[in-house]
Amino acid sequence: MCACIVIVLLQLLPVVIGDNPYDSIAEGPPRFSSRLHVPPSIRKPPWLLQRRQIQFELAAGSSVRSDFSFTDRLEESGIIFRNRITDDSGKRYLPVHYDLGCGLAAADIDGDSLPDLFLVNKSGGNKLWRNLGEGRFANWTTPELALADRISVSASFADIDNDGDPDLYVTAVRDGNVLFENDGRGGFTDIAIGSGIDYRGHPSAAVFFD
Repeated sequence: MCACIVIVLLQLLPVVIGDNPYDSIAEGPPRFSSRLHVPPSIRKPPWLLQRRQIQFELAAGSSVRSDFSFTDRLEESGIIFRNRITDDSGKRYLPVHYDLGCGLAAADIDGDSLPDLFLVNKSGGNKLWRNLGEGRFANWTTPELALADRISVSASFADIDNDGDPDLYVTAVRDGNVLFENDGRGGFTDIAIGSGIDYRGHPSAAVFFD
């Protein structure tokens, strides 16, 4: 019985580890890849779906009176941006603690009296959108601002040198936070090194105050 089991295992070894089991040893430690399956009952638990339905029914019977209204104009704005969170974490094999959406920062970066937008992303590059007026925006992102090699968490604008234009601070998990100095025309230079606030770790939000 034991001999039969040994023979079966030996026949299976080439399929599992290759024709020459010593090749992987010579080449170094093996590389493994895996993907965990999350059951639908965890991703969309029944109690949460029931709660959503109750909220929809309550909202349908309610009304709000005001002298203003909001209209979704994303398509006309020109802004194309996706904040990659939980749904993409499995596809991109990201750790589960990067399943939260990121914020944005708004400031007039070029002195035209229009608020511009900086959108932060954990999976993929950040985006700077310059306000063209009338609800239209243009992509002003540079490779330096994108920080595609890092996991950006939050951003904050503040005039750190009192020259009249907002500078930008971005917190990031990989390789440290970044401080960008504004040249007054919407161009930014990384001055984190030597600033004293190029923190390296696992930061969250950053707030400037006097």
